[in-house]
Amino acid sequence: MNWVLVTSAINSHYDNVAVDQRFQQTLMTGQSLKQKLEPCRTLLIETAMEPLTNDQKQQLQLVFDGVVEFHGDPLMRQIHDCAASDVAWIKTPGELHALSSVIRVLPDVQPRDRIWKISGRYQLDHDYDIAQHDQPGRICLLARKPCVVYYIPDTELRHTPRYPCRYHSRLYSFCGSLLPVMQDRYQAMFRHVIDQYSAGCFTDIENTMFEFLHDLDPIELHRVGVSGQQADDLCFITE
Repeated sequence: MNWVLVTSAINSHYDNVAVDQRFQQTLMTGQSLKQKLEPCRTLLIETAMEPLTNDQKQQLQLVFDGVVEFHGDPLMRQIHDCAASDVAWIKTPGELHALSSVIRVLPDVQPRDRIWKISGRYQLDHDYDIAQHDQPGRICLLARKPCVVYYIPDTELRHTPRYPCRYHSRLYSFCGSLLPVMQDRYQAMFRHVIDQYSAGCFTDIENTMFEFLHDLDPIELHRVGVSGQQADDLCFITE
């Protein structure tokens, strides 16, 4: 069985993608999963503070097996309140908190099952090959990329990664036998990010994933087979 966790924030207003466009792209994500990743159970994880409308939820439930909303979660609310409207400070801790919470309650995951994480609004494309991800006991993700030092807009902060590389988080998967390990790693990554932010430092999910997952010797793929539009600059990318 393939368990697919789709992280999303449909009714958010902190980037360049309109809500209606984000909603339609998320529907396309669910449709592509059903077409290319059967058998699978798909779970949409909504991290926006504005809840889904009844109409949105009804349409999403037609293509996803479940929808979990975090708008009523106290810790998610605290993350949003502390970060104000800056998506750079919301996305990483919000996503890690949601994933950490959800994978602890997945029912009846077997060691040979595969758990996938895909970012909402992206779709599996023609380069997607499930066989290359079918690696018992391993994490599979896009090959590491070099890190860069960059300045955080409108602040005096400079992000200087502690490691020279980063992993991308749009699509990756891990074997069901690693579920207990990943439960602990997601919690550790979340604590690390909060500690960094509390100290006035910045980090993102890509650098954090490399820092906490590279010792598990992931299989690094040249292409993972996912395409979609980036939220910050609206560029269409393929990985």
